[in-house]
Amino acid sequence: MADEAKSFSQQLLGFWVTFATMFKKVNTVQYPEVKEPTAERFHGRHQLNRYEDGLEKCIGCELCAWACPADAIYVEGADNTQEERFSPGERFGQVYQINYLRCVFCGLCIEACPTRALTMTNEYELADDDRAKLIFEKDDLLAPLRQGMIAPPHPMYQIPAISIITRAKSPDRILHRHVRSRSKMLHTSFHLALTVGRTATPEAVQFWILAPLAVIAALGILVVKKAVHSALLLAWVMVTLAIFYIAEDALFLGIVQIIVYTGAVMMLFLFILMLVGVDSSESLVENLKGQRIPSIVAAIGLGGLMLSLLGRATLPAPSVGLQTANAGGNVQGIAKSLFTQYVWAFEVVSALLITAALGAMVLAHSQKVRSPYAQRDLSIARFRKSSLGDAAGLPASGVFAGRNAVDVPALLPDGSPAPTSVSQTLRSRGDIITSAPFALEAIEEQED
Repeated sequence: MADEAKSFSQQLLGFWVTFATMFKKVNTVQYPEVKEPTAERFHGRHQLNRYEDGLEKCIGCELCAWACPADAIYVEGADNTQEERFSPGERFGQVYQINYLRCVFCGLCIEACPTRALTMTNEYELADDDRAKLIFEKDDLLAPLRQGMIAPPHPMYQIPAISIITRAKSPDRILHRHVRSRSKMLHTSFHLALTVGRTATPEAVQFWILAPLAVIAALGILVVKKAVHSALLLAWVMVTLAIFYIAEDALFLGIVQIIVYTGAVMMLFLFILMLVGVDSSESLVENLKGQRIPSIVAAIGLGGLMLSLLGRATLPAPSVGLQTANAGGNVQGIAKSLFTQYVWAFEVVSALLITAALGAMVLAHSQKVRSPYAQRDLSIARFRKSSLGDAAGLPASGVFAGRNAVDVPALLPDGSPAPTSVSQTLRSRGDIITSAPFALEAIEEQED
């Protein structure tokens, strides 16, 4: 009696859910005439992005293929040449395929891409009556050429340094914003430094305006997450130092600071950022645990040592003034001091810098570790087995099934296999696995 009352109450609850929804507004969309907007981070069709000059961002690293849990991506890389260049790096994706019959739109391939070459759009209309059309090739996935882009292959084109690239909310829009006010301010500062010279008041005003900005920019280099923002702040610090050099009558150091550091070094930074990605951010995960506190202590100790050495070297020395030091010319005075009095220190520092540069290149270079079986070899071996049962791989995560191969029959609600669920072509070829092992066993009912 108690069981019957419980069953009756459950049925009433089910009817109540149906009855409660009868008076709610029906949310019916007349698709495809009316299409509801998707979410901002919707996982739709994939897209291979390009740089501003039209070159492809894909470098053919195959990381997206390895990260795909459904084995739906196939990538085959090739080397760029001087005659035919498709991407800024050494390699490019020559063959790129995505099988949307198997893709689960999880987005793991997007996370694995190191150059942000692969993103997901909001396009979701992918249905088709032909299975072959759901295997998208590289031409189907590449982003269209926008205004100013040139279809590859072609060499890399330099983007003007005065143009700052910022990314809008839409990933397909890149805005170039010319900073005229900052250029005007720099021009005014240079003019002030060159014309005023050693006048005390203008130098003091210039110092108290530019020095706090330089300190804030230097601290911002350590705080900001975007690499392009760090590069711009570093350029501002270098230009500020050049202004200070010129204001102190060190014209040679000021011009070298602009030409060598702000020009050559910063352009190298910008080219690296173009390869890595403008919107890439630095990882905050510490690979070496516990290194932060020793690094801070070592930096404070090194700073104190440098201040002590500078104080001992400069404070007792008599001041002769810039006019006496630059009597024979600023460049001549620097050359005389550098190659006579400080030649030994100059050679030692040069050797240390060369050693540090070579060490950085050796540590940064990583030997390519290639698997003895490439992705193409594994794919060919999987399809050349005696049976196609293992060609499709294991089911995706969350699927309650032992296999998802096309030659295994489906199970009906009663647990028996469905012979019509297997293609007649496989039946004619004799590639069907017997359905007996996959049938569910009958469970005998036990009496209470």
